[in-house]
Amino acid sequence: MAHADFLSRNSPVGSQDLQSKTKLINFTELQRGWLSVEQQRDSEISNIISKIQSNELPPEISHTYDVRQGILYRKIERAKSTKWLPVLPHSLIWSLISHVHAEIKHLGYGKTLDKMYELNWFQNMSRNVKKSVDSCVICKSSKDPSGAQQVRLHPIPKPAVPWHTLHLDLTGKLSGKSDRKEYCSVIVDAFTKFVVLKHTTLNCASAINAIKDSIHLFGASERIIANRGRSYDNHDFTQFCESNNMELHLIATGSSRS
Repeated sequence: MAHADFLSRNSPVGSQDLQSKTKLINFTELQRGWLSVEQQRDSEISNIISKIQSNELPPEISHTYDVRQGILYRKIERAKSTKWLPVLPHSLIWSLISHVHAEIKHLGYGKTLDKMYELNWFQNMSRNVKKSVDSCVICKSSKDPSGAQQVRLHPIPKPAVPWHTLHLDLTGKLSGKSDRKEYCSVIVDAFTKFVVLKHTTLNCASAINAIKDSIHLFGASERIIANRGRSYDNHDFTQFCESNNMELHLIATGSSRS
């Protein structure tokens, strides 16, 4: 059982034979020779270098490029400063973005882009950095989503009966820059989605006349849903709804959750 005794022992402290050695490559500190070789492999970059050397580059963009020690540089103006950055070959764009994003501890798109502008330049830099950061698996699994969040709506229960519930609103103005307050009253049946339009003005009397016309066509509804605009949120319109036994439900103006 000599082999069992051997396996049961701890390895000698400081043993160089059993320690694994890992070599880390820093993409941001690679030698100029390597970058020059990679630029020559990129057909677009090598074509620009050839045109610069033969003075064939158009004058409007020739001042934004320069070849220094065999490496193509691009003139960048950012944050009120001007700098010359090496042009990164297309084959290395995603590797460098991922490396920089990991080096700065998976900060957001803005910080990653700022760091990239300290190192290199490439076409569509902002869009590619955002695409790479948005697809980062570590960020998606460990960070809460930012920006506007999806929320549950609060729909009003509506029976499957035509002309039971009506949605009212005013749209316009139709007169453009004219002082005439021309609007369109919109009445939508919640069940059938049938629409009644009426040319009107922005006041309570016009809103009442519009709903009166719909009553003459199909009768009074059980419920009216409208926003808290001045045409609906007033004493006269409330009294009209009560006199016709119509429930008035007012919602917040411009609120999709109401």
